[in-house]
Amino acid sequence: MGLYAMLRTCLLVLFLAACPAKSPRTPTSAAPPISGTLADAPTHALGATLEVKPACNQDNYLKLAVPAGQAFTVDAKVSAGSAMIGVLTKDGASVTSLESTVEKPALVEARGQDTATYVTVSETGACVGNTVTLVLQ
Repeated sequence: MGLYAMLRTCLLVLFLAACPAKSPRTPTSAAPPISGTLADAPTHALGATLEVKPACNQDNYLKLAVPAGQAFTVDAKVSAGSAMIGVLTKDGASVTSLESTVEKPALVEARGQDTATYVTVSETGACVGNTVTLVLQ
């Protein structure tokens, strides 16, 4: 290899070493795991674990991808205070609901509803801005 070729290779190596590596792009905003309306409720599959920050004394929703009639559970644990967790029909009618507190997490058991199944979560009582962990099984 001639002197010119070696010099060119060295300069190329130095140039590449000085360039910062490209980092993978991360989305600037991910879709929230819950929504304030049934119509905008994001869909989640069984097996998902979600950490959500529900609104104070207002329902928030997610749609559950579960076949009609299939049994499922929603295990809910709160970081502080309390939250109501419920299962709804496509029209928003309550199927079942339980309160989850730090001292007593909720295990909501239900079956998939015809057409659509929704889960609702809301922080209740004296709101403290809690986080609710939902395990969908």
